[in-house]
Amino acid sequence: MTDDPREQPVDSGQDLPGIQDVPPGPVALSHQQLAVRSALGQWDSVNGDRRQPVTAIYDGALVAWHRMEHNPERRAQTALSFRELVTWLIRPPKGTAAEQLKGLRREWDTVLTGSSCWSDQHTTWCGMIDDALAAFLGMVANVMEWADEQLEEWWRAITRWIFRHSSLRTRLSPDEARNEAEELRRTLGCFSATLHHGQPRAYTMEAAMEALDRWLLRHLGP
Repeated sequence: MTDDPREQPVDSGQDLPGIQDVPPGPVALSHQQLAVRSALGQWDSVNGDRRQPVTAIYDGALVAWHRMEHNPERRAQTALSFRELVTWLIRPPKGTAAEQLKGLRREWDTVLTGSSCWSDQHTTWCGMIDDALAAFLGMVANVMEWADEQLEEWWRAITRWIFRHSSLRTRLSPDEARNEAEELRRTLGCFSATLHHGQPRAYTMEAAMEALDRWLLRHLGP
């Protein structure tokens, strides 16, 4: 059920005939973007939060992307808007900082497999380690356990949303729903990488935007 954004064409965003008659779109929208905006509007009218309509967030993201070409913060502002859109749509559990701990997780796993100071048998650190370092390593272990729990809860939150609200909810198996959740999480990872590092690592910002549009249309469309 998943589509890799790296293998998909990027929506060109060409102007549509009569697009100026479509209110209140902030920029010239492609057919796909119009469809996404309509689907988000339907969500706002039925399930949305009046404090922050997701349609307004989508508009803001497109304004940042298309009308601020000379703004050095353009990419980060767009990524932040799209990430907020998903947050308001899905309502993930609070404290989901697991995405920010991916690098720490990789380093932690490297240490566990490569350091002679770690004992699998005794599941503890040994050797030339002082009390301060031992305490820190213990804290890192606790953080890693927390991060795994939070990331799993993110997946569960998206999966629950799919089975409650998605137009595909009656056609997806649990495994397919989890694959859909993983695709969204992967796309959000691209936005997070753009926000914090200025450039996504897996694929382009344009491809991530395209992937999010397609995901939203699959789950909010008719």
